[in-house]
Amino acid sequence: MSNTSSPPPSANSPSESSLPPTIIGSFEKKLYVLELEENVTVKTVQASGVTTKNTPPPKLLFYSPMIEFVEYADHFLKHPRLTEKLLDSRTISAKRPEIKQDNEAGVVLTSMTYILDPITEVLHAMFPGKWDLHSEQTQVEKKVEKNIQKEVGGESALRTDLIFKISGSEHTIAVVEFKRRQYIRYKDFKGAIVPLDISENELEQKKLDSDAKNRKTLLEGNAEPYGKQVKAYAIRTGCKHVALFNWEHLLLFNFDPVTFETASDRPKVSWVHEGDDGHGFMEEGLIRKVLLGWLIKAFRDAGIEIEFKE
Repeated sequence: MSNTSSPPPSANSPSESSLPPTIIGSFEKKLYVLELEENVTVKTVQASGVTTKNTPPPKLLFYSPMIEFVEYADHFLKHPRLTEKLLDSRTISAKRPEIKQDNEAGVVLTSMTYILDPITEVLHAMFPGKWDLHSEQTQVEKKVEKNIQKEVGGESALRTDLIFKISGSEHTIAVVEFKRRQYIRYKDFKGAIVPLDISENELEQKKLDSDAKNRKTLLEGNAEPYGKQVKAYAIRTGCKHVALFNWEHLLLFNFDPVTFETASDRPKVSWVHEGDDGHGFMEEGLIRKVLLGWLIKAFRDAGIEIEFKE
């Protein structure tokens, strides 16, 4: 019988990876790797509703680094109240291979189970009774002309996947829209994403590129209807914070300035992914943590602040 002891399991070994992290610890972990059972044939999507179709897409997207949201999350997660609520000992759900992501509904289900559940746990611990989370909610706009937009009971309708609101109020904090795996493609967005410090000459060249294609935007393929959709959400809710997510990619938009009639046609965007195949303005980061930090920023902009006692 050998006296050689077995080496301890590595962080990526089955025995270690099978243990779900704590709620607090999950924000330092990547998302579970969820394999698709079949190859997805990516189709070019179209705007599904009349409201979205009639919304002009953003012309350009100004890249905004994700570091701001990481810092918000890091600061937030140090609050002693989270330890008092035992969120440093309770775990998130273990990976369940039975839950599939073969359509958008599957992405929503896994996102709620593995991402939104720990996020809402910490938000509830910090801001109990101050916010509500609604799903499949219809946003309406009164006094629209007939035959221009879809109407429900005389009002224009636009459905949101997830929407955070101030409790007991119609004030929107943030909106999250889900898409199918592989349907968010960087190549569709890359022509429209520019750095914040872009020169006037480079901006003029972008305009010439758009004019040459006889288009009002440099978003292409699926990026154009997705751009229309997130902008329509910003206008309808009067909220500048709108996210687009499909498990593989997280896009965080800031449509400032925004009103109930218009939103910036040059919003800021942060693009986060967890793979090793990033390029361009994509940033590799921890999606769960960055989304939390983005929401904390949105809460702050809505007047819901973190209280730290010195």
